Amino acid sequence: MPETSSLGRGHLSGLALVMCAAALWATVGVVSRLVPPEFAIPDEVYGFARTIVAGPAMLLMALVTGSTRKVKASVSGSSGFLLFGISCAIFQVCLFRSFTLLGVTITVFLTVCLPPVVAVFWSLRKIGEPISRQVLLALAISTTGLLAFVNIDTASGHPLDLTLGLALSLLASAAFVLMTNAARSLSVDYSPIFVPALAWSLYRWFLHPRQ
Repeated sequence: MPETSSLGRGHLSGLALVMCAAALWATVGVVSRLVPPEFAIPDEVYGFARTIVAGPAMLLMALVTGSTRKVKASVSGSSGFLLFGISCAIFQVCLFRSFTLLGVTITVFLTVCLPPVVAVFWSLRKIGEPISRQVLLALAISTTGLLAFVNIDTASGHPLDLTLGLALSLLASAAFVLMTNAARSLSVDYSPIFVPALAWSLYRWFLHPRQ
């Protein structure tokens, strides 16, 4: 019984963290739109600004908490961090560009709600087992909801901007799924704090070496 209740508390804590992350996700878009037009900067610079602060800050946190003590260099680990960093870069650029083309509301809705649907489809493909009616129904409802929301919220926008924005949001969602899959694999051998800290630092170093 104690073990079961502990597992339940872990799930609740995980849900709370996901909800907190989703709320912070929205604030990023809102803040980026608050920048006056005369001081506007390229969309990818917003992503760079996040990582240049977050990477070193989380590395410092990992050092303080002792999360780097069990770090062991390996080929699989290096490729995992590189995949995380590249996926993060693609996600950041597509996300901030979508903010400009689609607006904050629809971009956040798509990039928060679509990745779980993509992840479920990916997981079912890897497992190769028959899909239950409950899972099929959940996927159908979530997909219908996404399509309905997009159709209503983009009805009055410019067709080319909407098409490009939707394509970038889809790409951002796919990159986010790759990023989270890489993080999940890496978290087996590395601290959850150390994984994004090093990956974001790699993203900053490889893609912005001169900044």
